Amino acid sequence: MSKDVTKPILLSVVIPTYGVEEALADTVREAAKAAETAVGEQFEVVIPYTPRRGETEDTIRNLRTLPDRTIIVVEPRRGYGRAYIAGFKRCRGRLIVTLDADLTYPLDILPRAVTVFEALNLDFLNTDRLQVHEDCAFTWSHNLGNRVLSRVMNLLFNTGFNDSQSGMWLIRRDSIDKMKFEGIHWEFSAEIKIEARIRRLRCAETPIRYRARMAGSTTNSWREGLKIALFMLAKRLGAVRLFHSIIRPPV
Repeated sequence: MSKDVTKPILLSVVIPTYGVEEALADTVREAAKAAETAVGEQFEVVIPYTPRRGETEDTIRNLRTLPDRTIIVVEPRRGYGRAYIAGFKRCRGRLIVTLDADLTYPLDILPRAVTVFEALNLDFLNTDRLQVHEDCAFTWSHNLGNRVLSRVMNLLFNTGFNDSQSGMWLIRRDSIDKMKFEGIHWEFSAEIKIEARIRRLRCAETPIRYRARMAGSTTNSWREGLKIALFMLAKRLGAVRLFHSIIRPPV
């Protein structure tokens, strides 16, 4: 792919990573291919990178060998929300699409998603992993936990979204400027959907075929799920500062 700096960036693909995920390079290549199909060469891939303990400057230099149009944004503080906020600040695209660095999200849908997004004049498009997914994509407990969190989100905020924890969204960059983010960890995924409704953005949701991870998650799902639910309650009550002081102290 040749560079043409005279053309504006239309699409930014944001892929946060904690350490160098095993599937990161393959995810970036797949994302770049899908983005080029969607908007030609007018795209960029932004990787908010939080180093794991023991990773060095050599690791960052290796990241810079990823495919062309890749921008590395180093966020030293841990946190899913922090990574996204750091990445959003570097995005130049008019549209932003997000995904995880583990090949779980089907990027072949991106060209059509961008077309539909523009045709319907949407501001925010969420993807729903819960309707259709590979058999091994969720354990029964993960499936149940995701459905419970989605129900909690809709009871508190009536968002209308079926999947509160999906990590693949399409959003206009200027819509992000209207949002107020307070979640610094996994709760950010629910918060961006809540904010989309609070700010009265034009929203929709589409089912996707979610794929199994290449490696298992090390996150304590039930403990994190409880924290996410408590964050949503705190946001509903205007008590996020209290949540951070007791449940999730910023570090």
